[in-house]
Amino acid sequence: MNNPVRALLGLSGFALVCAGLLGGIDYMTRERIAENIEQARKLKLLEVVGAVVAPPVEIGELTLEGFGYAEPRTGHVIAQDGAVRAYVLPVRAPDGYSGAIDLLVAVSPDAEPVVFGVRTVQHRETPGLGDGIERAKSDWILSFDGATLEQPADWRVRRDGGDFDQLTGATITPRAVVSAVHRALLQYRRQHGELQGRPVLWEDAGEDAGKDTGDNAGAAGAPRR
Repeated sequence: MNNPVRALLGLSGFALVCAGLLGGIDYMTRERIAENIEQARKLKLLEVVGAVVAPPVEIGELTLEGFGYAEPRTGHVIAQDGAVRAYVLPVRAPDGYSGAIDLLVAVSPDAEPVVFGVRTVQHRETPGLGDGIERAKSDWILSFDGATLEQPADWRVRRDGGDFDQLTGATITPRAVVSAVHRALLQYRRQHGELQGRPVLWEDAGEDAGKDTGDNAGAAGAPRR
C-alpha cells in the first residue's frame, strides 16, 4: 500500500475515533445539561415567590396566552399543602430601550391579585443603566413586591407623574417594565375565573398529571397528590 493511501486511511480512522468520542461526550453530558437547565428554572421560580412561599412546594405548568407574547407560553402554578399559593406568569415588555424584556411575575391566586415578586429573565438593555432591572444589579425590581392594581394608585414612573421610581439615567426601560406588569395584572384579573379551571401538569403527580378526569382534578385550583 502506497504512502498516500495509508495516510488517507489513517486520517479517516482518526476522524472516526474523534467523532465517536465527541458523540460519547455529547451523550454523557446531554442529560447533565438538561438537569442543570431544569434546576435553574426551578430556582428562578422559587426566587420570584420566595418572599411569600418557601420550599417544599409543588410546581405545575399550564398554557397561557397573551401577557405580551404573540404565541402561547408556559406559566406555572406554585402549590403547598394541597393549595395553590401563587401563579407565575411569563410576561413580555415589548418596548424596552433595546428591545423586548422578558419577565416572570408571581401573583397571588386571588381575583384581585397581589404581586409576590417580579424577576427579569432576558433583556438587552444598556449595561450600567437599563440593566438595573436585574435583581443582581439593583433593588429596583423589588418595588413591585406587594403591589396591587389599586396600590400604588398610579402605575407609571415618577417622570411621567406616577408612583414608581425610574432608574438613574434610564427611564424607557423601567417605564416598559412597569407598564408590562400592570397590563399582566389587568389580564390576570380578567381571566381569573377561567384560569382556575385550566388543566395543570403537576411535576410530581405521576403519569396522569394534567389529564382531564371529569372532576377538575387536574385544574389549577386542585393540585394532585
